[in-house]
Amino acid sequence: TLLRDVVLDQPIHPNDVPFFWHVHTTDEEAVKKVLTTCYGADLVELNTVEDVEKAKKLDLITSLEERNRIGIGALNSENDRLYNGQRRSPLIITSPHIREVAELFDQDHFGRMFSFYRHPIDYDVHPRLKEKLPPEAGANNFLTRLLSDVHSGDIGFKELG
Repeated sequence: TLLRDVVLDQPIHPNDVPFFWHVHTTDEEAVKKVLTTCYGADLVELNTVEDVEKAKKLDLITSLEERNRIGIGALNSENDRLYNGQRRSPLIITSPHIREVAELFDQDHFGRMFSFYRHPIDYDVHPRLKEKLPPEAGANNFLTRLLSDVHSGDIGFKELG
């Protein structure tokens, strides 16, 4: 899979699906460019909650497996495999909606989430990046607030747990 070299001591099944979680457009654009250009990846972009709901309704993961885009069927041809088990054109789900997309995966199809973040100080010193912060995230601790789903008020130990 796409993550075979990253998770060295954990078995990765061919049914596992790479999931790129992106928070901000500035981070998203660069990583998607690398995925499509360097890996030749096909992206399934679920950029809105409506997209995710449609994917659930259509049973996206099962449909992809039936079409041999994920799972064992995607690795059947020797011509489609590279040296490390990587698919020649891996399929990657991308979305800013981590909680909603997590519901697409099950015990037979784990979502292998990865993400990329700029250093938080970049958002403080670079005016263009600060403009791109979602309003509900606030200007302080935006990533902590996003992950904890606490968008206003103080963040205490309970919210971090």
